[in-house]
Parts: sequence; structure tokens; C-alpha cells
Amino acid sequence: MLTVCHRKPHPLDEGSVPMLCAQCDDSARGVCRFCGRGVCATHHAAMPFIITVFGAEPPKSIVVGGTLWCQVCRPQPEPIHMPELA
Repeated sequence: MLTVCHRKPHPLDEGSVPMLCAQCDDSARGVCRFCGRGVCATHHAAMPFIITVFGAEPPKSIVVGGTLWCQVCRPQPEPIHMPELA
């Protein structure tokens, strides 16, 4: 018995549009970890991303350094209270 494997269509197959940089409309090389904007080779930067915070006195965190950042969004250094979600 012969089994046929069907591949999924690639996102860049006919009819699709490549992701563009949010600042210049050049082809995006990646996505900002903080806001999801497309980022090209010219407009990207690196910023540490905190995965989790744990413990007390003093708290510790697990951080990934060098994550892709668009330089447009402004990740906040402190938590923001959102009582409307409670």
C-alpha cells in the first residue's frame, strides 16, 4: 500500500502577501516580541524579555536576552493596575 503525504501550503505560495515592516514597508525579518509589529533588518533592536518572576526578598526572574524589539512600542517597567478586568 502506498501512502501519499500532502504538504501544507507555504504562506508565501501564490495569493499571499509577505509581512512588511511597520515603519518602512520593507520585508519584515521578524516580529516584535512585545507588540507583534513586523520588523525589518534596519528597524530592529534587542531588548531583554522577562518570562516569569518568582520568589521574594528579593524576587528573581527568568529572562531571555536579545529578543526582537521594534523600538516603537514602549514596554512598561512596572505592572499596570487594571481593576476593570477584575
